[in-house]
Amino acid sequence: MTLDISEQKEAEEEARRANAQLQDQNKQFESELLVARQLQEALMSTGFDEEATFMVSGESWSMEASYIYSPSHHLAGDFFYIIPIAEDKIGILVCDVLGHGVRASLVTMLIRGLLLEIPTSLSNPARVLGHLNDKIIPLADSKDFPRFVTAVYTVFNMTKGEISIANAGHPEPLWYVRDENGNHFEGCPVREMGPALGMFPDEKYKNTRHKLDQMTELLFYTDGLTEQKECNGEDWGVENLVKTVERVKDLPLNEQLKQVTEEVHSVCETDYFDDDVCLVAIRLKPDSSADSAAVDSEA
Repeated sequence: MTLDISEQKEAEEEARRANAQLQDQNKQFESELLVARQLQEALMSTGFDEEATFMVSGESWSMEASYIYSPSHHLAGDFFYIIPIAEDKIGILVCDVLGHGVRASLVTMLIRGLLLEIPTSLSNPARVLGHLNDKIIPLADSKDFPRFVTAVYTVFNMTKGEISIANAGHPEPLWYVRDENGNHFEGCPVREMGPALGMFPDEKYKNTRHKLDQMTELLFYTDGLTEQKECNGEDWGVENLVKTVERVKDLPLNEQLKQVTEEVHSVCETDYFDDDVCLVAIRLKPDSSADSAAVDSEA
């Protein structure tokens, strides 16, 4: 009996030591993931100030940007990059990698590296998406590789006052325009939406060009925002997003985004998002306002 008790105590002590060791390893792992998350966000937020605001001026137009980035885990598959292409051109890439966590975040780093391979093509959104698709397709053969990536890439020309946009299966950004129905937010149209990256080899994406003659705002987002579940089980949805941004449109961009996320948390009665969320707001302003905006499309 004494031997049995001693063996039991020894087993309990060994289990205690193993548990303490596991907890230490978990703490170290959590700490390393936190550093990785901070690095991921630091790479995205280059050029932004402490208020999450980015500003740049060109010959005839200026651009202001702000963002909110909320991973559902330590690391996210949702991300954005603002890319200085030339003195008068800025690129904005917003992507959503299937899944989240470490694997999805590694794909975000891969895509960032792939962009560095094509500096002369960064002014052409369709070519950028085509390049990313061609590079992701071979890697996607692995069952462990997050296969699909939705993406929207936009280039703003601050001399001509125009944007060129191509979309690979991503939620269409909202933009604030003035037409016969007055000032309002609506989906920014594209000539043709292509499939998500990683689905079909040799896919040819299309550019759409919009000529701007007035102050215009663009709101890029990932579906973790609009697919957040309300208490009744329904998605919060794009319609509610439009209503909210129209209500807060007169606020600074960073405050607009805060109001949007607070509205979702309030309606859905939660302090957290079920999925990764990335929001990027852009305001494009001419030196002098004109009366109307024209839209033109190109292949």
